[in-house]
Amino acid sequence: MSHGEKRTVWWKESCITVFTGSLYGLTNTIVGHPFDSIKTKMQAENAYMGKGKAGPGMMATFTRVVQSEGPVALYNGWTSACIGSVFYRGVAFTVFETFFSMWEHDSTMRKTIPFTAGMEYRTILAGWLSGASRAVLETPFEYIKVKRQTGQSWNPRSLFRGLSTVLPRSTFLMGGYFAQMDAWRRHSNLMNFTAGRFFASGSAAVLVFWAIWPLEVLKNLAQAETTGSGSTNLERAQWVLRHNGLAGFYRGLLPGTLSIFLRNGAAGLALMWANQKVTAWGLRDS
Repeated sequence: MSHGEKRTVWWKESCITVFTGSLYGLTNTIVGHPFDSIKTKMQAENAYMGKGKAGPGMMATFTRVVQSEGPVALYNGWTSACIGSVFYRGVAFTVFETFFSMWEHDSTMRKTIPFTAGMEYRTILAGWLSGASRAVLETPFEYIKVKRQTGQSWNPRSLFRGLSTVLPRSTFLMGGYFAQMDAWRRHSNLMNFTAGRFFASGSAAVLVFWAIWPLEVLKNLAQAETTGSGSTNLERAQWVLRHNGLAGFYRGLLPGTLSIFLRNGAAGLALMWANQKVTAWGLRDS
């Protein structure tokens, strides 16, 4: 769930979330991009990956990037990441709120899923639809961002490179995020104070990202077109296993986790603050 305010009609929630979801996307990129750049280099740039052994860790990668490319390199790809984040995260949250609110009076969608401690079908289904819509819009921006983060130029003909990996990644990601936020709201008091809201949003994103991290690695290899890594997901997975073993599927986990927790925690606060303001301004009134 993206907020705890009393919802209005579904179409009004959709319009409101265009604004609040875009604010989430803007905050997300501003806070987390430098760590994301380190993660991407560790996962997909040959000079930082290691061959047959563990490559440099987070601090070694950070030091090498700053010394060889300058601090500004940590913000390579920021423009496309920021524009894209505002766009596709805004749409993703809007899709979720549209269906979640539209199904509020649907008896089937309000049924709870067995063994989920009370989660309704509409929560996970709206989350999956949110993620699928995000994937289609996200792929071109992610491709440009990854190319810039790894010091390469990008090709307009390849804007949808990596979609086959981004689609399951983002679908599971958003479904899991909203499911976790729903659980925090129903089974804790974290939403009652600022630090709790930060932790809830940040940890929800981290937990689900840990689950899909191998897909994140394969996505970055595909979009960076890393030399020798292959042209299919199977070939790229085999390449990772040959060069770094199973640990290669979780390369970049530390900087990625820091980035994900901080940016989604901060973005979650911005989202909830914006929704409170919308309610205070009377924009949800019938």
